[in-house]
Amino acid sequence: MNYKKLIILLFIISFSKLFCQNDINFGIQEKFDKAVRFYEKNKLDSSLFYFKKIEKSNLPEFKGETYYYLGHIYKISQDFELSLNYFKLAEKEYIKVNDINLIAKNYISIAEFYRAKYDFNLAEEYLNKVANFLKTDSLSSRVKAYYWNRKAAIYTEKYHDTKNSIKCSEKVIALAKEINDSSLMASSYNEIAFIYENLDDKRAEGYYKKSIEISDKLGDDLTQCHVLLNLVRYYYRNKKISSAKNLIDKADELVKKNDFIKKKKEVCDKYYLYYADAGDYKTALEYHEELLELEKEDLINKWNEELVETERKYELDSANESLKLQELSIEKKNAEILSSKRRLFYAISFLIALIALAFVIIFFYSQVKYKNKKLKKLSEENTFLVSETNHRVNNNLQLIAYLISDIIRKKKMKMKKLNL
Repeated sequence: MNYKKLIILLFIISFSKLFCQNDINFGIQEKFDKAVRFYEKNKLDSSLFYFKKIEKSNLPEFKGETYYYLGHIYKISQDFELSLNYFKLAEKEYIKVNDINLIAKNYISIAEFYRAKYDFNLAEEYLNKVANFLKTDSLSSRVKAYYWNRKAAIYTEKYHDTKNSIKCSEKVIALAKEINDSSLMASSYNEIAFIYENLDDKRAEGYYKKSIEISDKLGDDLTQCHVLLNLVRYYYRNKKISSAKNLIDKADELVKKNDFIKKKKEVCDKYYLYYADAGDYKTALEYHEELLELEKEDLINKWNEELVETERKYELDSANESLKLQELSIEKKNAEILSSKRRLFYAISFLIALIALAFVIIFFYSQVKYKNKKLKKLSEENTFLVSETNHRVNNNLQLIAYLISDIIRKKKMKMKKLNL
């Protein structure tokens, strides 16, 4: 009966642990979904907050994607060292689960990381790794689209090869339509428009407008703002400044709505150029002063970031030095402990050897003593037997002597009788 109760109790505990684990996973999944939504809306601080919480949970099923998104967040924040570290961590996790699409997606992100830093050789090296996966035809259409998208950027920026860049961009658009990825389509139209600026003005303008239209429908304010400013730059380049005012206003509206600090400088610069060209120098000067103020703030922020980074590195170096000293101290203590252990081992070994030797001596002594006793006993027995033998021989000799003397006496008596 007790065994049955024990089995039922173990069964209940196992199921309660399982349900608790499911509740934990559900909570983490909810946080992960929130983090991704904030990331997609470009609310990076909120996204970072949730991803950091997920990272602390240390659940294997969330590690890879969490590291992947953290890599992108730190890349956007221009903390390149942390960004690359997280991409590398994501790579390890994706290799563990052996998912080619996830590995390829991460390689593309690392390639884009190096492209953004103008290290085109390393960027191309990672894209070539993805190209090896393409040969196996095991990649999803989405990953293929991202691959051709970044390949187009390499052709444009490294090789200035517009022909191949256009081919790649057209592949991306076709794949984006196939998987119905409007965000990727908007990004691809923007890139192909940039390529066509030097080839076909009308097509370039048409692609920019398509990109703006798609990103507006999606509610992707960051992409829309980016493309609007590209189109403004295109109008300035082609002396169509009058067409640019509405676009700058729209971009400014998006910047104020979403607090796109990095885009604010570009908007001020475009306003400055527009009003300077229109002859409204007072307004142009106001925007120029605002631009200078923003650049000043940017420089201060960069200086503060560099100062914080320097302090962080100093603290890290100090911590490393302290850690090294602790390690040396631990190594020294370990060496002393090892030396003490060796001495103790030798002492115990010597003592065991002495005890073993004593046991051997005692054993042999007892054996010798036992054998001596046995020999003594045998000797005594032999002595007794010899004395008994001697005694019996003496007795027998005496008997023989008596018989002989008796025979002689009888013969003498017979002789006397005969003589008589």
